[in-house]
Amino acid sequence: MLLVGEAHDGERALALFRKRRPEVVLMDLDLCGPDGLETTRQIKAEGPEAKVILLTGHEEEAYLEATGKSGADVLLPKRSARLHLLSLIYDLARGVLPWGEPYRRPDRDRGGA
Repeated sequence: MLLVGEAHDGERALALFRKRRPEVVLMDLDLCGPDGLETTRQIKAEGPEAKVILLTGHEEEAYLEATGKSGADVLLPKRSARLHLLSLIYDLARGVLPWGEPYRRPDRDRGGA
């Protein structure tokens, strides 16, 4: 596994994605410029094969369901990232999508789009 770059705002994240085409993208919801939701939507539109982990500090169920409409493959609460992030990245790179807590597969677990 190779880290291909880091971006501090949505515009740079999109530019980096377009240039490097990573298999897995770790996206923070709270980016500047286009936020993490919009940046995730654009990444998934341009490269649907890319797996996107969307990190969020929010835990409210209604908020998480709305966030899931971004197209992210996994929502990961920031409080869980330290314990689960590395194994989650490896699983996604191998094509394994996690189920259950602490991972939330946006809308898909609850019968949504």
